[in-house]
Amino acid sequence: MLVRVLIERHFKKEREAEGIEKILEMRRSATTHPGCVSGETLIDTKDPCTIIIVSTWHSLDDWSKWEASEEHQSLAVSIEPRLDQPVSVRKFVNPWDALLE
Repeated sequence: MLVRVLIERHFKKEREAEGIEKILEMRRSATTHPGCVSGETLIDTKDPCTIIIVSTWHSLDDWSKWEASEEHQSLAVSIEPRLDQPVSVRKFVNPWDALLE
């Protein structure tokens, strides 16, 4: 069952450009990880310090393996000092898939 992961990050005003660069690096890395289907990075039109990443994974297990990987952890640590709020990570599935399982 496909899983969509929404990650929201709020960057400090003076750090958003650096943050976006790091997020794009993380997303490029994630796309090579087994189970990653796609990824998209979106910037809030009213608040450019707010970034949403939408990634699609073949399974929750695939996402969890990426999230726990050394590569992901290292990139997440490099992003953290640029944030002014904790990261929000939410996982979603298609309701039809959930009902069929």
